[in-house]
Amino acid sequence: MNSEDNTYIDMKRLKFIMFLIPYFIVGLNSLSAQKNAVDFYGGYTFVSFKHPTFDQFVETYNAANSADLIKPLTRFGTATGFEVGGQYRLFGIFGNVSYEQISSSVSAELKLNESRNFDFKNHFFIVEFGFSLGDERFSIIPNIGLNAGRETIDCYYIYRDGTISYGQDTRMSGVYSSLALKGDYGLKLHIGLKQGVGILANINYIPKGNLAKFQLEDHSSVKSLGLGMTSSGIPTDYQLFLQTANNYDYPDDKWVTPDFSGLRITLGLCISLDAKK
Repeated sequence: MNSEDNTYIDMKRLKFIMFLIPYFIVGLNSLSAQKNAVDFYGGYTFVSFKHPTFDQFVETYNAANSADLIKPLTRFGTATGFEVGGQYRLFGIFGNVSYEQISSSVSAELKLNESRNFDFKNHFFIVEFGFSLGDERFSIIPNIGLNAGRETIDCYYIYRDGTISYGQDTRMSGVYSSLALKGDYGLKLHIGLKQGVGILANINYIPKGNLAKFQLEDHSSVKSLGLGMTSSGIPTDYQLFLQTANNYDYPDDKWVTPDFSGLRITLGLCISLDAKK
């Protein structure tokens, strides 16, 4: 590469830096104009998510039970719930602590008017940090965060007389749970309506995976594959699971884990303790 090429590249970098300077100045002015505040909020939460290891279970469960299914088991796709929390804005620096609870249900309809059911529940404590751009009337808050909590999948059988069973009379029944530790990143939008009251929209993406490497387990169940026994976990390969003598012979890497990922949106009301009189 000759000197002319180097000069060309340097000029491109210089133009790019010059292009960013006005935005940087506007951002600094916005941060300096931010009003210090402590807010409390609550709202409705909607999550569109994928759960890869549970999806593998669904596929193999349907294949293994195809002769007995009237309606196949479906994948989790959406969950709903609520989020409540508190946040502070100090010279444009933002911090948030909140609690979130979401749930979703899927089921398979079997012959004799019976069903196999799965209830997904997630409880998260969320800590997020970022910076706030805007003013009291409207602000945008880019942020990153950490979500720590517990994922639970309740698996139960409903007989045709309406009896709900978590017992060992059918395979897979139990309450499976695990620690879930995940990151997130996204934006918060704050719209001031009047003094001290505003609308808050949280839009975050939760990446795939789980920082805590655990499978979902039912610690109360017996680790046996006899017809009258439940499993200690939810297998990703249900057909292989049925062929295995006991849980100890089943591969360690073929269990459902808290690996869900997706888009989380919370819309609610925000009350500021430091609003102008």
